[in-house]
Amino acid sequence: MKKTIKIFAVLFSVIIVLTFCSCKAKPSHISSTYTPVLKEYNINPLNYYLVYCTDNMASTEIAVNDGKIYCKWLDNNDQEHISVIENIIAKAEWTQLSQQDEIDAALTYFKNYNYQPLKEKIGECLLFADKNNDFYITDIDADITYDLQMNLADWRRFATNNTDTFAFLSAEPIFINNESLYEVRVYKIEKYLSDSIYQNTTLLRNMTASDDLNNIENIKILSGSCATGAPVITDKKDLEFLQKYTYSHYRSTKKEYAEQLLKDKTDFSLEVVTKTGEEIYLYVMQDGSIAKVQMCGDSEVPDISYDFYTADKENQLTKEKLELLSE
Repeated sequence: MKKTIKIFAVLFSVIIVLTFCSCKAKPSHISSTYTPVLKEYNINPLNYYLVYCTDNMASTEIAVNDGKIYCKWLDNNDQEHISVIENIIAKAEWTQLSQQDEIDAALTYFKNYNYQPLKEKIGECLLFADKNNDFYITDIDADITYDLQMNLADWRRFATNNTDTFAFLSAEPIFINNESLYEVRVYKIEKYLSDSIYQNTTLLRNMTASDDLNNIENIKILSGSCATGAPVITDKKDLEFLQKYTYSHYRSTKKEYAEQLLKDKTDFSLEVVTKTGEEIYLYVMQDGSIAKVQMCGDSEVPDISYDFYTADKENQLTKEKLELLSE
């Protein structure tokens, strides 16, 4: 037992590389301090809505107009179709256009961005690519720049309304349920609400509505799907990381594509048991962040979302640290 406690102490003392650091070259004016919001705008480089477009012979295109997301694609008979999502925040569901006047109007929205470097003004922000074709977004007034963690190799098309929404279309199709699909990442820039329930919310508060560690009974560290013999944390000192992890961003998609939201998770997960007996599952990601599914009382809702939490390097979990606990 003493050995286990000592190992847990290592969990929170080893210094690791910052989650958002990258070995690739970055513009010299990148902010050295991570901030969850872009000035007063509610945007995070990792915060996007994830949807998929039908793929046929790399013909898929996307467009953004008047808050709507459009997808143009060919069927197996080379017939052109246009689908639209009216409000991706409320309901990420494609509807195929059937009226010719709607189709004709939609065709005017599509624009292919193949030139480099990409440099587009979106509201009070500037989206651009550097000489290495890595993408960044800058708050022009605050002169703060964030890495979108995307490269030209990751995307084939880009679309924006130049006001508050932009989207990337993946360069390569992926197969989900034996269907070939293109990933579309849609970013929505909105004014930040100072009374947001997520502002400075800790992982502990999200689970128990309080930052009191006494509301946690224990945490079991699971490796893969096996819970037999899994180490259990009960010492309150070893639970303090729950107070250090704060809300970072969310990702949302349809339930059938849920595995894509956690494609970067490690083999480790955490089973948290609260004082009230509630069991909450957390997923440890490769970058040290923690994912928690958003609770929804309606099982018929077609979408699923995960909240992601991150912490400073000295309090951050990593796969390597968790592997020590399994030895």
